[in-house]
Amino acid sequence: MEMPKIDRRDKQDVLEEVKALASSYVPEWSWDDKNPDAGVVLAHVFSAMMEGTISRYNRTPYNHYLSFLNMTGTRLLPPVPAEGMVSVGVMPGYNGAYIDKGTAVYAAADNDNGRVFFQTTEAMQALDTQVEKVFFTSAQKDSIVCAYDRVGLLTEPIRLFGFDRYPGIQSHTLYFRDDAVFYTRDRTDISISLIHSRSRKISLMLPAWFSDSEAVTWEYRHGGQWCAVERVVETESGVHLCFDSGNEPLQLEDGPACLLRCRLHKIPSGGLFITDISYTARGKELKADTLATGDAELTMERFSPFGEQLIIFSNFYISCREAFVKKGSVIDIDFEMEYYKAPIQAVVQTVEIDYRLIMTEEDFASIRERDVQIERVIWEYWNGFGWARLFGTGENEDFFTPAKGGLSKKRLTFSCPHDMETVVMGAAEGYFIRARLDKLSNMMFTTGNYIAPFVRHLEIGYHYDKSPVVCFQVQVESNVERQSFQFPTEGSVPLVTASLCTNPAMYLCLSGPLVGGPIRLLWDIEDGLHPNPPSLRWEYYGLTGQGQCGWKNIEVMDTTANLSRSAIVTLVGKKDFVRARFFGAEGYFIRIVNPDGRYDREDSRKSPVIRGIWFNTVPVVQREDRLPEFFYIKQGEENKRCQFSVKNVCEARVWVNELGALSVKEEEIFQSGREDVTIQRDATGKITALWIEWHEVENVETAGAEERAFSVDYAGSGIRFGNGRHGRIPTERDDESIMVRYVVCDGVYGNMPPHSILGFAATPPGASWVTNRKSLSGGADMETVDQASARSTGELLGMNRVVTLEDFQKAVIASNRNIWKVKCVPHTDRYSQPAVGTLAVAVLPREYNQGFENFTGIAKNALDKIREKASLLLTGSSHIDVFEVRYVEICVSAEVVISDYNLYHEVYQAISCRLGEFLNPISGNFNGQGWNIGQLPGRELIYNSIKTIKNIKWIKSLHMFTYVVTENGRQAVEFTQVKRDGFTVPIFGEPEINLTVE
Repeated sequence: MEMPKIDRRDKQDVLEEVKALASSYVPEWSWDDKNPDAGVVLAHVFSAMMEGTISRYNRTPYNHYLSFLNMTGTRLLPPVPAEGMVSVGVMPGYNGAYIDKGTAVYAAADNDNGRVFFQTTEAMQALDTQVEKVFFTSAQKDSIVCAYDRVGLLTEPIRLFGFDRYPGIQSHTLYFRDDAVFYTRDRTDISISLIHSRSRKISLMLPAWFSDSEAVTWEYRHGGQWCAVERVVETESGVHLCFDSGNEPLQLEDGPACLLRCRLHKIPSGGLFITDISYTARGKELKADTLATGDAELTMERFSPFGEQLIIFSNFYISCREAFVKKGSVIDIDFEMEYYKAPIQAVVQTVEIDYRLIMTEEDFASIRERDVQIERVIWEYWNGFGWARLFGTGENEDFFTPAKGGLSKKRLTFSCPHDMETVVMGAAEGYFIRARLDKLSNMMFTTGNYIAPFVRHLEIGYHYDKSPVVCFQVQVESNVERQSFQFPTEGSVPLVTASLCTNPAMYLCLSGPLVGGPIRLLWDIEDGLHPNPPSLRWEYYGLTGQGQCGWKNIEVMDTTANLSRSAIVTLVGKKDFVRARFFGAEGYFIRIVNPDGRYDREDSRKSPVIRGIWFNTVPVVQREDRLPEFFYIKQGEENKRCQFSVKNVCEARVWVNELGALSVKEEEIFQSGREDVTIQRDATGKITALWIEWHEVENVETAGAEERAFSVDYAGSGIRFGNGRHGRIPTERDDESIMVRYVVCDGVYGNMPPHSILGFAATPPGASWVTNRKSLSGGADMETVDQASARSTGELLGMNRVVTLEDFQKAVIASNRNIWKVKCVPHTDRYSQPAVGTLAVAVLPREYNQGFENFTGIAKNALDKIREKASLLLTGSSHIDVFEVRYVEICVSAEVVISDYNLYHEVYQAISCRLGEFLNPISGNFNGQGWNIGQLPGRELIYNSIKTIKNIKWIKSLHMFTYVVTENGRQAVEFTQVKRDGFTVPIFGEPEINLTVE
């Protein structure tokens, strides 16, 4: 505070005045400064002394002012401690580390001790856990995105529910497997029945849904890739799939598998429910895989199944894997046959004939020719142990017996045995049936012809006659998980859902469970405008009342305003956390649900941005508890003063040992377990000291005669007691009767950049490291006289009440010495919009633009000060909105002409520094007093601020671009638009400077 000078003369002025007077009073005296005599020396001594007298005389108004302040009870306020947050690490595998309230941590500093100490203001259970992955889900959009992966590449800031900013990982696919029904070689004809046995409505919906090309896509394997089914036809109970290629097996861990898959593009409302699934298939005009007779392989067309020479017990083998694997199906084998004669080529042998005089035809029967033909064949299949009959009652034994006529068509029909197995026949392996030649006619004749069958064409078909194959299992790939569903089922659980949660949800996958408490995690939210953020509900995955796993509600203390600003969320851990797997990630899960679904409807560009989620984070304040000091007092000593041994005391607590000075009734009252009383006992249990805590007042002169009160002189580092008339005199004893515990803080030395905290003063068990991820700020030194004067003046003018806008501004400034300027606007909200009855209080801190978490303490102090002195009608209605000013980043683009390129770097740095100094909201502007709230420099002011820089010839062009934080993040905004906002101040933005020489 600058006081007016009563007398502005200094030593030289007084000396000149003495010299002038000497010339009048003693003209004979010769004044010679080069060869001074005693008179000149005496004049110099007098002038020096007179200068001191004038100086003290000029301080008389200031001294009177200080006396006035002392009379009004004004005292210098103590230093203000810096505040912030620290994060704690836990040793791997440790069950946790309990961080008690008051745990001390330290950082290096330039003060006398070389370090400053901080204390935690809350207790915390630190856990060995961290966020592994973050997912966002939306049932309405049927979307799942992975926004963060600690070990992957997704480590950028997270846009809350930003579904359009991250690649979608959601898909719904049903995998149907049947290694028999779905195995085809050339073309495929499959029907799938999908039924809900308990709901006719759903059963009628399923065929239409699964045949809708916009809802689903059916695919099969061919050529090493998935191909879309060419024809999908709706049936009464399901779908009919037809495609012109074979379905190739897919090699899995347990061997080749024949699959069909159905990709769902949309999900029915509430999910997809099915109770029963079955398949049928049809194949026709199939060629055999292998045809053989004996060990000889036959051609696929025009072959003799038993060869030209019919030999008893010879075999004809047929293999067709596609048909013969379909156990229970009806198989048709169509033969287009004819018969031909093949001469019997027997060994010529002498036939002995018994000749007689008279002989008959029978005597020559042994040399008559006979035709040999097939009378009976037995059809068999391989069951893994041997050849078993295909027809139990002898059907089709005459299948190869010649019939009258030429070319004939025959069909062999049988039910594919359930116990048919593969067998190796010659060079082929597969499923085989065979016709074993069991009986020939005239088989003993050696002359004649074989009537052998000849097959011109053979084709195989199969179908199911009202006996579909029941599906017992379906693999479902949904919500980034694959799981098996067993059929038939009750249908109470949906096969596929759009999401695990019906509302938008954020899933946190944690490496460890959250047990114990309190557990604190810091959400570092990028500053932005987020009025009326959507509500959020917290849940965790644990054991339900029935012993099953499910989502349960978890109560939290959320100071982030639904994740719209940086702050700490506090919760108590649960013992029934269950390790689970969701979206391909395994861990312990917490999910944050938006119950009203607004994040499904709102533009994600307006959502908050999360820069970090840090567990084990607790608030700290820069302070250091000192050991108690003890003082004596004489009997009846008035206005006792106790001097501290250190400076920078910010808090003092006093106890007085009043044992023996109290009445019996008073002793009973103070021994009843009160918190403000400390009792000391000896080994026998006898009370040796009764320490009663006294309370602090601003001035003991205002205390009552028996009031246990004291005042603290923070500037003088001492405390003072009363005189018995104003404030009680402490009890006199033979030993120390006064105990003082005090706390010191280092003021501005506590303001630290990120990662300045080095460790614990005493490391708690299980803790491994501690650091501050954000800056520690808010520290201020002892209040100066000027500051106290301004504060006291405001209180006196307002008569210790807050009524006018000026009163509000002064009260807010007085609430915290870290506040530089304040602007109050009535009937307006913080967004400069009309709001009747609301008082907008914009605050510019000295340490500006440090984030919401550092502004919280300033806002709390301001509100407390206003509530203390303002009308209850205003403070009780929550119509006071204290907020930090909005910062307008001004980026200057200038084209400047300089005289010499050798000066390029010098001029460039000078322009950048000048702009930084000029745009500083605290110390900028031409007067060095900063900018008023709502005042922004225009182009002309910026031009004038840099045009006087040395070595600049002229400025060709100068443009300015303004950026502000909006609902859509940091964006460029027209200067004319931003200037209409009454709660802004400028800050320096990186300039673009182009220097040329002409």
